[in-house]
Amino acid sequence: DIKRKGEDITLVATSSMIQVALGAAEKLSQIGISAEVIDPRTTSPLDKQAFIESAKKTSRGDSSK
Repeated sequence: DIKRKGEDITLVATSSMIQVALGAAEKLSQIGISAEVIDPRTTSPLDKQAFIESAKKTSRGDSSK
């Protein structure tokens, strides 16, 4: 489940850490970094495809940010 769409980095969190990740994403947005937050909901089976798709979108090889 994508909790927040983003373009620059991907944060993965489960359970109570989702709110922490969303808070971090908000702080990052204040300095111009757009973070996508993903909740895999389960770890078994792990939805690897969601991670791959998000990483492809947010991994541009730009280390200047």
